[in-house]
Amino acid sequence: MADVMLRCSRSRSRPLLHIMQAWNIVAPHFVEVACHKDRHVSKKAIASIHDVLTELLTDKSELHHFNFNESLFKPFESLLRLELCDEDVQDQVVTSICEIVEESYTNIKSGWRPLFGTLRAVRVHRQKFENMDDTGYGDSSERTEHPTAPVFDVFEAFLNTENVAVFSNAAIDCILCLLKFVKGPVEPDTNCAYSVGTTLQAVDLCLPALDYLHRCHKILSSIYNMPTSPSFRGSQSIKMSTKGLSPPSESPIQELGSSETFVVLDSKIVYSPEEMELLKPVCIEDIDDESGIIRVWFLLLEGLTGSVTTCPRHYQPQTLELLFEVLRSVNQTPGPQFAVYSISHLLLPMLQSWVRRGRQSPSFWDTSIANFKHACGLTTDLIVDLISYFVKNNSCLDGVYLMIKQLVDLLVECIGQTTEAVSRLGCSCIRHMLLSAGPILTHEMWTFACKGMQQAVETSLHSLKRLMACFHPGSDDFMGDVGQVKVAARRDIKPMDYFRLQHLAQQVFLLECQRSPNFDVNEESSRSFIFILYPPEVDTTMKLDLIHTRVHYRNIVLGLLAHQLLIQTLGTILLYGAQSQTENEVQAIAKGSMSSTLSLHDSVNGSSNVSTGESSLPGLLPYLSPKNLALLLECFVDSYQTACEFNIRPGMKFLLQKVAKLDVAVNMYYQACMSFTFYSHTLLELCHHAKKDNLNVELVKGIVNKLSHRSKPDLPLYGDEDVVPSSDAADNQPDDVKDTILK
Repeated sequence: MADVMLRCSRSRSRPLLHIMQAWNIVAPHFVEVACHKDRHVSKKAIASIHDVLTELLTDKSELHHFNFNESLFKPFESLLRLELCDEDVQDQVVTSICEIVEESYTNIKSGWRPLFGTLRAVRVHRQKFENMDDTGYGDSSERTEHPTAPVFDVFEAFLNTENVAVFSNAAIDCILCLLKFVKGPVEPDTNCAYSVGTTLQAVDLCLPALDYLHRCHKILSSIYNMPTSPSFRGSQSIKMSTKGLSPPSESPIQELGSSETFVVLDSKIVYSPEEMELLKPVCIEDIDDESGIIRVWFLLLEGLTGSVTTCPRHYQPQTLELLFEVLRSVNQTPGPQFAVYSISHLLLPMLQSWVRRGRQSPSFWDTSIANFKHACGLTTDLIVDLISYFVKNNSCLDGVYLMIKQLVDLLVECIGQTTEAVSRLGCSCIRHMLLSAGPILTHEMWTFACKGMQQAVETSLHSLKRLMACFHPGSDDFMGDVGQVKVAARRDIKPMDYFRLQHLAQQVFLLECQRSPNFDVNEESSRSFIFILYPPEVDTTMKLDLIHTRVHYRNIVLGLLAHQLLIQTLGTILLYGAQSQTENEVQAIAKGSMSSTLSLHDSVNGSSNVSTGESSLPGLLPYLSPKNLALLLECFVDSYQTACEFNIRPGMKFLLQKVAKLDVAVNMYYQACMSFTFYSHTLLELCHHAKKDNLNVELVKGIVNKLSHRSKPDLPLYGDEDVVPSSDAADNQPDDVKDTILK
């Protein structure tokens, strides 16, 4: 049968239609014989297919709009995709394909699609080495070339083709095949970032596949800039995502209103209808075209983002670098709207799933924290650059507001994590975004950023407020007044982690003069603590397993640590460069933290939105509207009020002192001092730099007179005697008075 088919193929007088009909009948028989148990029989079948393909591709050139070559390679694809053959037959098929491509790659044309389908179905078998080093390789003597490495000659030949129609016909199949090699053969375990036994084969295939994906991106860019772009086959079947970040069902803020919490504390962050209107995403119809090239680009980016968490761990940084290099380049071609769309619908949701996976399994961060830091840092830089591009070029801001809000929401989720490194990362990225992009943010962008900062502050204080809700002011009962608080101690923490937690507890609960530099930690005393909160209507004899309202001591400490970092960030935003600063302000505001982004308020856009009278204001005050400044000042108010409420609960302070094993009573005097200092200093700077025409003696007397006649309950209460006016007080004043206070 093989000889008859070969004679038909060699006959120059026989019409192509005859060969097509004969091949459709013969090919299924070759596939069936290739699965025979006898290796000699199956080997002969594969060789027969190879000979027929070589003969046809050498002597007959496929005409335009014909797809006969696609059917020629279908037997190979059927063998591997249906898993009908063993490893030896698979290796023979791969070798046969490589030989055919080497001999006549210019005549394959429509046959590239099933060819890539065949390579995509190749099963890469795992090999574990006993002596695995840190790079994922075994001993040098055991390093051998992987048998499927020659398949990359196939991609080299395809990407070197000068026929644009051939590339557009099989581009999707090529990209999907390369993504399969990037992801590797090993599925990630649910409890760890990656399997320790990452295979040699996966390591060999990952980096070359990344290089070829980069070349695919460059070819797409060149095709997009052509006057007429060819139609990409199969592009309409690619579904472009319409979803962004998932609802914060697992975020700390959402937990406050859950049914299992007997004290309901709703989030104060509310967006107006006008602000919600700004959060509309980029419309798919605005960026898509008839050729389908945008959808192919989206497929490439979607595959790269999905590969970040599945590729071999040692090559995750390279995968991230390629992903962000492509995202930066698509800002130029096909355009910034597509870049914003990809970030909102691919990059940020991928990072959110990363965070939530770590929330479900804290040990996940042991192996993936470094790469996650890398990804978050690159994401923040990329979004800052995109904001700068849009503002400088006065481009349409559709999708930009949503992107900023999504980034802030992601960083807030990071702040709420129970891992110190992730929580610090969220604070650092928020700081970097606001200090770097602050001078170029529009009023609406600042509004979303300021409300995001409010949410971050609220998240950092969430665990402490849940515990505080069980105690009345002035209460000496360390068991709680509202319901009852019990403490569960568990031996599930390492001595070094416990030592670090104790060190952080001194930082957030004690003044600097109260801290002890040396304290002993042994393995016997290393415990983690959980506060079990009994609702008021529940009997205290109920089993602990039935009480679901719990607050981890670690969450309280890490939350307050993040809160201190956020307060320092706010102080830097508002008071960096002030002529006079207290000693605590000098320590809190890092030197040079804004020197790279601000130089005496010379903004990126030429300070066009800063008035002359405000040119000497410190920090980013010249770029904040009264409304946005009020939002940031409310963060200081919330921080100060929480600290004062904490300090008037001696029972809870005694409980935390025992849990933290401190020699002196815990307190939050440092937090109260810093919040009040930053708040009052900001208002003094505003008054000091106010225009003389707007601030005269009569107006000041009027403001003081109005405040003196306000009833005390209308103002926020911070202690027994101290009353500090919040930004709400300014909002209730007449317009001329309010603008003088917060302008």
